[in-house]
Amino acid sequence: MLEVVFEQGVAGGLKIAKSSRPRDKRFSVQAGIYPGGTPAEFRKSPRQKTRTWTGLNLGGGQEDVAPLHLALSVGDLSGLLAGGTLVSRKTVLKHLEEAWGEDVLRCLGESWDTSMETLRRLREAGSEPVRVWAAPWCPDDLCGVYFVCNLLRDAKTPISVVWAPRESVRRDGVMVEIRGLGEVSPEELGAMASGATALEPIQRRAYADRWRELTAENAPLRAVVNGRLSSVPEDFYDFALRAALPGEPVKMGKVLADALTMLPGVGDGWLHRRLQVMLAAGEVREAAPGDGRHPYSAMLQRVK
Repeated sequence: MLEVVFEQGVAGGLKIAKSSRPRDKRFSVQAGIYPGGTPAEFRKSPRQKTRTWTGLNLGGGQEDVAPLHLALSVGDLSGLLAGGTLVSRKTVLKHLEEAWGEDVLRCLGESWDTSMETLRRLREAGSEPVRVWAAPWCPDDLCGVYFVCNLLRDAKTPISVVWAPRESVRRDGVMVEIRGLGEVSPEELGAMASGATALEPIQRRAYADRWRELTAENAPLRAVVNGRLSSVPEDFYDFALRAALPGEPVKMGKVLADALTMLPGVGDGWLHRRLQVMLAAGEVREAAPGDGRHPYSAMLQRVK
């Protein structure tokens, strides 16, 4: 079975779940992207906790996991109607990540190669089942589901979707809101997979048709509006940035973080680009430059 996911982080968690069996010993470690290297305190052994795996068996192995990171909710969709050359899509991805510098762009190149391999595997899947993992409120995920249905429109390949729940119960018994599949523990994925929905032919065609409509509209942005994936203008999320901008100077990173709390399923790359537009238009000013250690360290202030 081919396991298709639309984020690298989700792919990592699914690989752990696919390779884990009951009573296996696993450890967790905090991780992140740091242009200057991972801080020493994040590499200390006390930050690692060993525990017994309690998740359900997903079967198969890590080789089944097929990441497809194309950020389809953003930018030009030229060439994507039938999974074309995707040259324009690579440019969109680069623009979303360019603030992070060369290290992240190199990782993007590896991610691109992996996505192209996933496309090849999908086109050649034949009768091999394809299981897609998605959060229905995340525009990239929903675009991905529709894209896959269109790519396999005339194929006999069975397609099912694991739709993420909106809430989850943590190990300590507290219920929390899930903002994306990346927040789901790998141990929960096996139970989620048991509720996968098989897509009937009529539903597959409906999803494929909706993808073709969105491609023809080719708006700068696609968003989930009242449960429907829709084409929207490029300033659609600007309200969240304005709400996060106080009158006094504040770090760009905090502005983005506060805006993201209002926009489940939306990435920081697009919002960063919108902040640059606001800066160029004079709606926001840079109160102090960044420190060079983080791309979001500049101090910003709303212009009254």
